[in-house]
Amino acid sequence: MNKKILKIALLSVSMLVAVAPAINANIPAMKEAFPQIPLSMVEMITTIPSLFLMISVLTSGFIAKKIGYKQTIMLGLGIVAISGIIPVFIGNFYLVLFSRAALGFGIGLFNSLLIGLISYFFDGNERTTLIGYHEALGGLGGMLITYIAGQLMHVNWQAPFISYGIAIPVFFIFWKVIPKVKTEDILHKT
Repeated sequence: MNKKILKIALLSVSMLVAVAPAINANIPAMKEAFPQIPLSMVEMITTIPSLFLMISVLTSGFIAKKIGYKQTIMLGLGIVAISGIIPVFIGNFYLVLFSRAALGFGIGLFNSLLIGLISYFFDGNERTTLIGYHEALGGLGGMLITYIAGQLMHVNWQAPFISYGIAIPVFFIFWKVIPKVKTEDILHKT
């Protein structure tokens, strides 16, 4: 297996760990689009992903033991891809709120498991370097998605959610490149 491609596949997922707040600047436009919804409820769009991220981080290890690391990370990526862009196509506030909760849950599914996969595939300085890149790329990915969302804000309140579409190619890269590994093997090595 080409280690360079393996690194790219793993680190591409890292770019999605901090993307939840990318549409926070969109709150005023959403408030205008949903005048019947109290402002405090509209602002929950920004906080609810964090709550569900915490819940899924706590459960991701259990899920990974049941279905596998690769499958759990792919499940998280799929949830992020679908829930991230679904507000582009729906105009119901409560469905948007639900999609934001799902986005946070999806991020939490792969957030902590990535370190386990990095530790499984790499050792020593290479492992340490990749974990550092993982952290750095989380912030970079968040900035990139926020920039794209900001550029789309002038279209309408729904357009910034298109920026979450970046999760789609990441899903396919991860699926194609990362081999299926037994959970026990990962747990014994890390």
